[in-house]
Amino acid sequence: PEALCAMAAMCSPDQIDRARECHPGAEVVGYVNSTAACKARMDVCCTSSNAVEIVGGLGTKDVIFVPDKNLGAYSASKCADKDVHLWTGFCPIHQCITAEQVRRLKEAYPGAPVVAHPECRPDVLALADHIGSTEKMIGISNRSDSEDIIIVTEVGMKHRLEKECPGKRFHFPEYAVCSAMKMTTLDSVLHALETLEGEVVLDKDVLDRAYLPVKRMIGE
Repeated sequence: PEALCAMAAMCSPDQIDRARECHPGAEVVGYVNSTAACKARMDVCCTSSNAVEIVGGLGTKDVIFVPDKNLGAYSASKCADKDVHLWTGFCPIHQCITAEQVRRLKEAYPGAPVVAHPECRPDVLALADHIGSTEKMIGISNRSDSEDIIIVTEVGMKHRLEKECPGKRFHFPEYAVCSAMKMTTLDSVLHALETLEGEVVLDKDVLDRAYLPVKRMIGE
């Protein structure tokens, strides 16, 4: 129950309401890594794989992007016809990955492609050969001819990459570890299943309103 997302906590429903007041007519796009209460105040959700498509497909020019300023900035860079108003939130793990760390990895593994998640800072993304979501990272790694690949995201990706791309070596920035994610262990999952503790109960009104931007995201 204590394994909360720090980025999701950087945005509240009241703050979204105030942002709308500052930018009348703007649509609010929210990263799916956000609370249900915040989703209930959004117009449409997005994932890291479809953020650019969602922002670019809006009918309004003004867009408020919450809560990840880095994913918002990346989306804005691909949608020149939109005025994207960025939040100040971020994923602490991706925000703490520096360009210097990436440069050191490139020096240690010359010729290795750099594949970065769009939650990274712009100066880090500028050093990447490829930018994409988790699934895109796996696809790029599968197709790459290089045995060494630099992956710029949380280190939890390493197990799946090694499983789906046998024979390849993956190198991550130091300290790219989400302590909140690591709080969820096999033992804690087993405990929840055996005791049914930790049930998440949402207010029906919040649940219904939060579902609307999710349905819009998937085209329903």
